[in-house]
Amino acid sequence: MKEKKKKEKELPKGKGVQVKIRINLRSILLGIFLLLFILPAILSFIDLKGGESKVELSQALSDLKAEKIKKVTIQEDKLLLDYKDGGLKYTTKEPTDSFISLLEKVSLDPTKVNYTIADNSLIKAFGSVLGTVLPIALMIGAFYFIFKLQSRGAQDIFSFGRSKAKLFAKGKQDTTFKDVAGVDDAKKELEEVVDFLKNPAKYRKIGARTPKGVLLFGPSGVGKTLLARAVAGEANVPFFSMAGSEFMEMLVGIGASITGDTLVLIKDGNGTRLIPISEFVDQYYKKGAVDRVVKINGVETLGFEKKRTGFWGTKSKNSDKSVFETSAWKGVSGVYRHKVNKIYEIYYLGGILKTTGDHSVFVRNSGYIYPKRVDELKKGDLLVELPLNMRHWDYLKKKTVHEIKAHLFSKTEKKQYLDFWGEDKKLREKYDYVIAHKGQVSQYALAKEIGVSQATVGNWQRGKYDPQSLSKKLVKMNLPDKVLVSKELLKVLGFYTAEGRSNHGLHFVFGAHETDLHKECIDLVKKVFGVEPGKTYKTEDNAFRITYHSAHLGRFFERYCGTGSHNKRIPEFLWDLPRDYFLSFLEGYSQGDGYQTKTGKLVASSVSKQLISELAWLCSLHGIKVGIKHEVIPGGRVIRNKPLPSCEVWSLIIGRTTNPFLKEKVEYPYRFKRAIVNKVVEKSYKGYVYDLCGVENEAFFGGEKPVLFHNSRVRDLFSQAKASAPSIIFIDEIDAIGRQRGRGLIGGHDEREQTLNQILVEMDGFTPNDNVLVMAATNRGDLLDPALLRPGRFDRRVTLDMPDKEGRLAILTIHAKGKKFAKGIAWQKIADRTVGFSGADLENVLNEAAIQAARNGKDAIDMLDLEESATKVKLGPAKKKIQTEEDRNITAYHEAGHALVSHVLPKTDPVQRISIVARGMSLGHTEISPNGDRTHETKTRLIQAITSMLGGRAAEQIVFNELTAGASNDIKVATKYAKAMVVDFGMSPLGPVNLGSNSEMGDFGNLEWYEGPQISPAMQEKVDNEVSKIIEFAYKEAARIIKGNRKTLDAIVKKLLEKETLDKDEFEKIVGKK
Repeated sequence: MKEKKKKEKELPKGKGVQVKIRINLRSILLGIFLLLFILPAILSFIDLKGGESKVELSQALSDLKAEKIKKVTIQEDKLLLDYKDGGLKYTTKEPTDSFISLLEKVSLDPTKVNYTIADNSLIKAFGSVLGTVLPIALMIGAFYFIFKLQSRGAQDIFSFGRSKAKLFAKGKQDTTFKDVAGVDDAKKELEEVVDFLKNPAKYRKIGARTPKGVLLFGPSGVGKTLLARAVAGEANVPFFSMAGSEFMEMLVGIGASITGDTLVLIKDGNGTRLIPISEFVDQYYKKGAVDRVVKINGVETLGFEKKRTGFWGTKSKNSDKSVFETSAWKGVSGVYRHKVNKIYEIYYLGGILKTTGDHSVFVRNSGYIYPKRVDELKKGDLLVELPLNMRHWDYLKKKTVHEIKAHLFSKTEKKQYLDFWGEDKKLREKYDYVIAHKGQVSQYALAKEIGVSQATVGNWQRGKYDPQSLSKKLVKMNLPDKVLVSKELLKVLGFYTAEGRSNHGLHFVFGAHETDLHKECIDLVKKVFGVEPGKTYKTEDNAFRITYHSAHLGRFFERYCGTGSHNKRIPEFLWDLPRDYFLSFLEGYSQGDGYQTKTGKLVASSVSKQLISELAWLCSLHGIKVGIKHEVIPGGRVIRNKPLPSCEVWSLIIGRTTNPFLKEKVEYPYRFKRAIVNKVVEKSYKGYVYDLCGVENEAFFGGEKPVLFHNSRVRDLFSQAKASAPSIIFIDEIDAIGRQRGRGLIGGHDEREQTLNQILVEMDGFTPNDNVLVMAATNRGDLLDPALLRPGRFDRRVTLDMPDKEGRLAILTIHAKGKKFAKGIAWQKIADRTVGFSGADLENVLNEAAIQAARNGKDAIDMLDLEESATKVKLGPAKKKIQTEEDRNITAYHEAGHALVSHVLPKTDPVQRISIVARGMSLGHTEISPNGDRTHETKTRLIQAITSMLGGRAAEQIVFNELTAGASNDIKVATKYAKAMVVDFGMSPLGPVNLGSNSEMGDFGNLEWYEGPQISPAMQEKVDNEVSKIIEFAYKEAARIIKGNRKTLDAIVKKLLEKETLDKDEFEKIVGKK
């Protein structure tokens, strides 16, 4: 190739420019105004662009966790990041967030992060002055320009939008069968399918059942997706497309979409807590992000276990029916939020649920539960709510009995202890940080960074005092280091939650008449903590106060139960304790803030909605039926001459039949109200709804009291297709979700299997009138579940093969449209040398040729571009690798050996190209393509192919009298061929006996059964001997050809070293026509 010299354009010589400055008062004022206006922006630009590029805060925190950052410098809300690889970047944080709090949010130990605080006190003072002066100057300037300049309308220069991921590629398709080449047999089979969609009545008229599904099977790149689009285009019907993996990523496990205020129980690294679902899900989304599942790890929620039963309706894998056994913790694999414009409010006996209508909740019927769409709920339907009262026939008692289904708690056999002191790690880190930076950073900057007063920092650094919560030397009481988790502890925690507070100590406030509670509370605190109250007294408002003068004791109670009436909560560890521990807490709380009615109901009230909700959930988990009453008490009431403000109150109500503290015997202990649906109301709604995704058994509990929601999966896709019928649903790479169930180590409740079950259910639910065709594509038919392939599902199976020569010509013709080609393109030659190329490969060949031609400055694609691009697609791009002369010689003789032996042997295919240019992992290559497409291989052709493979090794040994590692792949492939001849093809003196493994293959290569090789050591030795004989014969034959044609070999090598690459014509000029 001729080298083209690049011409460099000379820059034009600059002309002299004369600048005249006219100075007047107006110019000076205008200049000062502009300077004041742009100075902050310039300073900000210099500050932000000082050689650093910006990264998102989340990325910066991730890099900190990955230990990629050497040092962090804190400048107010800006963080300068000094990376270990030498790069400088920056990010910004919210003004209200301290750097330490950011580290704590991502579980990073601040002591292990190298960071400093830049002292910008002087700059801040200057900025404060500038911030006062600048607005005044700008106002004066603005008024000046209002009067002196003509205002101009502003133009919008930005338009903001949101990119929304498309779940379905729907709409009419422009692709037809004319756009698909190389798969003529498949097109003929699919013409009948097109007619089904166009004229369904014709087939129904004579009683024919039109197919529900068509499975396209073939190697990658042969045009399966394009062919499916062409079917839709020919039939002129909507086309809904989704990859199998997208079912897992986008639709798997998307639950009943519920409003953000719906409570869910979450367990993760931060503990167990009952929170609104929006509070949990929103943390995984950036502002405004919607419509995508965010994968999460290490999170569990409350789901349920199915009961193994002989009930016929629950045996089928495809059945939605199941029998409820118990609630249980289940993993959550993702979260999802999206926006809707309407929701449904479900009013049931016990509360209200808010969810979308196209998703489901569980309902119960005749001993089993099943999901039902919200917009299909009817008055009288029974929701699945904890506790669940199930009736069943007892064969021993010979009568119907009641069984309460709730949560199965583990029994606590090992003693558990709580750390009493609970040293505040965050405060300790702040204190250590202040001491470490004494004299290095101003007290003002330190105080602002860690969120304390400057005086506090000064006192710490002078050693005047330590933080009180860190100093045990101030404690006058003999308090324990750890506290046993006992029923006594739980009851006194219940007393505190109802009547206690923490304010520089521990205080209990009971009614003066509750003398029994006074004594019990004092006795319990002494038994658990070993301390006596510092003071007990009766107040003017007829209350009795018990005070312990210990801030540490108060902080212990506050740490587990909060403080203040509106902020009380249950201790977190109570979620995992058995029933008797919970009852101790509930008894303490209800004795303090509750009462028992004459009818036996237990009522406990609080201004903390969170506390009542947590108690309601825990009661439900322990099999205690509860109700919640919400009241708004108006202000103005006067008690003891004190007017009371208005307030909201939530009351926990436990009925007589489930009251655990009722002393008298209950005649019907299982008689409590069920969650009966009263009405379902559709309402307009603008906002987010939320899902927990990928929960096992497709269910999770949520609501003010635990109600079971369902995970719907692929119904949206099928419902949209039905609404647009006649239509086509296309599932690409169906093997991602359609693999055989029950194989492997994943288990029967793997979310992939559940998604497959849902698809099968939907396909079985199609009727002839639906006129929806499901098409799917795979290149791994051997992995598909047999249930997909039975009649009534994927009735038609179409196999696509690699295109033959005529097919390749047709494909090249289609993809050549729109490209410029030079005259004399030998398309037949391109088709001949692209044996084994798929349609996608051929498209890539033409695209690479166009890129190369443009890069080389050509106006059209020529034959050289096509030859090079075909080689590049097959073997990879050429490497400009500098080789020694010795390496070039060895590579040249090696490749020439392959080519010469292949040319001489009569049954081998012709050599198309030889090259010593490195590509991929090889230093050179010899391209040998068949004359035409063929199916069978003969023994003679196989032996000669092995001989050709060993031609490179023979040439090396004969010419250099040395062996190299370059023939390793040749030896590997030759041995594979030889072994197949002996073991599989029966082409040896051992006869036509299968000496390999035995297996039975089903549809599309499905492996029905497999048995490993069953041959004796003696027979294995014979097999090895026969393989060696074939290899030895082939190598001797290759060596004979090399020795007999040494001059020809040298001539090939000489030309090859000169040009590096020889095509078929250049090669045959040396060796002659084959």
